[in-house]
Amino acid sequence: MEPRPPRETDRHIRVLLATEDAESAVPLRACLANHPELTIVGFATQVETMLSLAVTLRPDVVVIALLYTVRTSALLRAIPAHAPAFDQIAGRVILVAGIPPEPGRRIAAACGASGYVPHAAIADELPDAVAHVARGGSWPVDDPGPLHRRR
Repeated sequence: MEPRPPRETDRHIRVLLATEDAESAVPLRACLANHPELTIVGFATQVETMLSLAVTLRPDVVVIALLYTVRTSALLRAIPAHAPAFDQIAGRVILVAGIPPEPGRRIAAACGASGYVPHAAIADELPDAVAHVARGGSWPVDDPGPLHRRR
């Protein structure tokens, strides 16, 4: 099944959230709820569930929000291991984590994400990042590198 690219006529950008637990999703849901063009179509707390929902729901963007723990590294390493399902979402993933910006961008790029938003910048950056990645871009957008640095 081919990923569903967002169309100019679509009124909503379909977002799949993946967090370590339901409590971690609260600030993300609140932030995205303030933007009527963004629709949360699914939620997962496990890699397998996230990948299954990504294939089934065909969201425009997957937002993976993690705390910076040993589990974070394990989860990020596990995602590409599910290659066929990961191919369905590759290029449309935003990592949200409590990692400083520079290492966060490197970690996001290493796991194939198109963007990185620090936890501290969720309210300011996440809606724009989702919209930009849904259109095929990366976030932040100002840097010539694979993931761009915001100035």
